[in-house]
Amino acid sequence: MKLNDRMRYPHPVLSEYSSDYVSGEFRCEFEQNLTTENELRLVGTLALTDSMLETLISTQKAAIGYFVVCRRTYFNVLQVASLGRTEKFFDATRLYGTVLIRPVIWTLAPLDNFSSPLFDSEFGKSVKVAKGSVIALGPEFRFSVDRRKYKPFDSIFELAENATVPPGTFAVGENLIQVQH
Repeated sequence: MKLNDRMRYPHPVLSEYSSDYVSGEFRCEFEQNLTTENELRLVGTLALTDSMLETLISTQKAAIGYFVVCRRTYFNVLQVASLGRTEKFFDATRLYGTVLIRPVIWTLAPLDNFSSPLFDSEFGKSVKVAKGSVIALGPEFRFSVDRRKYKPFDSIFELAENATVPPGTFAVGENLIQVQH
């Protein structure tokens, strides 16, 4: 994924960082947590205020989803989603450090006369948009995955009986500690 907020396109892109649309929003929210099966659970809520883009998605002329990127581990996946709430799971062993989520809508077919009354006047009455073009870009979300941070508490310590340690004493590494009553 090489998308950023400063990129410009030869066609209108709905984004909070551009003025290509006079109004409209691509609203996105994400919650994340690690499951006991060592999976990253992402719950996303994706919503549009532009009915033209919603129609393109419902008629399968466009798709909606989000990139999940972890540069440190070279993980880079475009996850197809749907409008509304979705729940997806990813193998957390493939993630470490900063994880980026970037919502996106892209075309599945060429759009020869793409038009909307919400386009800025600089684009004229209609534009041509190629297949695979970005037509909406949501805000970037960041979080960190550190498996050490999420390690179950019972795996932090290992307790074992040792016959060489006198009663009333416990050992941490090579150090003996006397328990006082």
